[in-house]
Amino acid sequence: HELGLAPGDLKELVLRGVDGAEELPQMLRALGFTEDAIAKISPPQMMEMRHACAGCRHKQACHVDLAAKTAAAHYEDYCANANEITLMRAKRGRGANYSPTLAELFKKPA
Repeated sequence: HELGLAPGDLKELVLRGVDGAEELPQMLRALGFTEDAIAKISPPQMMEMRHACAGCRHKQACHVDLAAKTAAAHYEDYCANANEITLMRAKRGRGANYSPTLAELFKKPA
């Protein structure tokens, strides 16, 4: 409970191993995030994103897009972190004081 995970989710994460979310930093870099920007993501937010990535059922599509350098065009179609990443990209583009509107928070990817 300390990690905020259900027992079944924790078991699945353990089975995937420590590299279960190795695609996350690769995806962030592919989408234009610098190492500095990635390091500035809050630990709780990064932990949630790692959990989503580790539990993702679309690893093959992710690997293909990362290898082909087409992730920016397709990640919103399958990435479990697409909404979060899209909001972070918008925030980056609008400055540090940007706060998304409710409409932006609940917008579905096109």
